[in-house]
Amino acid sequence: MIRLDDIFFQFRTQPRRALVLEFAFVAPAMALAIVAGFGWGGHFWLQDRVQAAADRALAAANSSPDLNRRRVLALAAAQAVLGSPPTELDLLADRKGRSMVRIVYEPTGGRSPVLGGLALLPPRMIVRHAAQP
Repeated sequence: MIRLDDIFFQFRTQPRRALVLEFAFVAPAMALAIVAGFGWGGHFWLQDRVQAAADRALAAANSSPDLNRRRVLALAAAQAVLGSPPTELDLLADRKGRSMVRIVYEPTGGRSPVLGGLALLPPRMIVRHAAQP
């Protein structure tokens, strides 16, 4: 029968075994940190794309005086930037008559349900605004 103090003695006398044990503890934590880092990096990249889509949709909407045509142009411009239609697109105007665009985007494709419980991942829905200066 192997005793616990014999195992610790082997780790003290043979450093390679201790290295294997340390790696067994550190590797899963590092892998989880790397996966979460890629998840957040992709989220920030997607936020930038949605903001670019909102800016382009505002520019396209301002090119037409017709309200129905403005919405069609804004939606087409946002879809061209994002590659898929936004979940929600609103054309707004403030009291001074300046145009504003609000885009809500929820990316398609699933995320791993296992990682959702282990790592702190970003929210799924992205909301961005663009307004005339």
